[in-house]
Amino acid sequence: MGFTTLHHGRPSYTISNGSVDVYSSVQGGHTTASFKAGGKLLFPYYVAPWWKEAPIEGLASTMQVMRGDYFCFPFGVNAEPVNGKLQPLHGVTANECWDFGGVAKQGTETTLTLRMELTPDDGEVLKVIRIVDGHPVMYINHVIKGFSGRSSVGIHPCIQCSDTPGSAYVDMSEPLTGFTPPAPLETPDKMGYFLLKCGEQFADRRKVPTVHADTADLTRYPLPRGYEDAVMFISDQTKDFCFASVSVPEKGFLYFQLKDPKVLQGSLLWMPNGGRYYEPLNGRLTSLIGLDEITGYYFYGRKPSMDPNPLSEKGYETCLDFSAAKPTEIKYIEGTVPIGKDWKGVKDIVRKDGSNLTIIGRGGERMDVPCAVDFIKG
Repeated sequence: MGFTTLHHGRPSYTISNGSVDVYSSVQGGHTTASFKAGGKLLFPYYVAPWWKEAPIEGLASTMQVMRGDYFCFPFGVNAEPVNGKLQPLHGVTANECWDFGGVAKQGTETTLTLRMELTPDDGEVLKVIRIVDGHPVMYINHVIKGFSGRSSVGIHPCIQCSDTPGSAYVDMSEPLTGFTPPAPLETPDKMGYFLLKCGEQFADRRKVPTVHADTADLTRYPLPRGYEDAVMFISDQTKDFCFASVSVPEKGFLYFQLKDPKVLQGSLLWMPNGGRYYEPLNGRLTSLIGLDEITGYYFYGRKPSMDPNPLSEKGYETCLDFSAAKPTEIKYIEGTVPIGKDWKGVKDIVRKDGSNLTIIGRGGERMDVPCAVDFIKG
């Protein structure tokens, strides 16, 4: 397979330079990275606590491996078949093994290419991860070839937070609107618990209705322990790019990601904090947040995203159209920089020039970061 190492118990394809060490698990292509910046080594990604344990019976492969960022095609639970085919949780791309396609080094750039064949006659997906000397980011592209039809699609970065309630700052490009799902992720009769009131549309992330007739502030995380929730945001497609970020002063890092909102048209904020008490999870998914960038109908999967649904009826796309005659590229950037304990979150991330962006803090700070933002559109 070449260029593999054992990372958190999983054989992983690996590339590195003086700025970033990348690990993409052979199974599922779950990608994590260590970032070297400001004299510090930062690891923002969450790794499921059972990584040292034997495989858990009945747990989906996606959850067995669960770490970092993984590509979901189709995105979601996928409980219903399409054209007679039933996809696993978040699709084969998040579950099956990726083939090694090669590592290339050219000047300051190092590129890892992986490949996965979809079900017979459904084409293939290339996973291309590029790192650049001096840039504390990963440039990631998933290229879908030979596939025709409509499907949900998304990326699923899982970021670790501290256990202190509200200690992390969650920021994003201002969305057009936000929605809680029509039904909860978990229900008490199955030993799962949720906090947010279902079926709500909201404009202010700081005041989202809960089942207790009060509101929750989704600009801070973790929420109270013992719940699992998700909310959907509609991205502003007039922007050249949209950002999402998690700042964790207690751990000294600011994680950020950039996307093209015309491709990944929504953001799903997944907030598991010990809300599933049944076997085998037993409340162990805590203090992580999923910054999922998707085109889809919440977390329900391909068929509900293809069918008319409350979001599509409002004019919001919940599927992308794919053509076997033309490859589709899903490009995004993930990066991490150090912050101090007095950092209060991100006000905005803007393009400075072709090789740099500027992170603007809520306290007026301005941090220039080497990053070729134009990769998103290139």
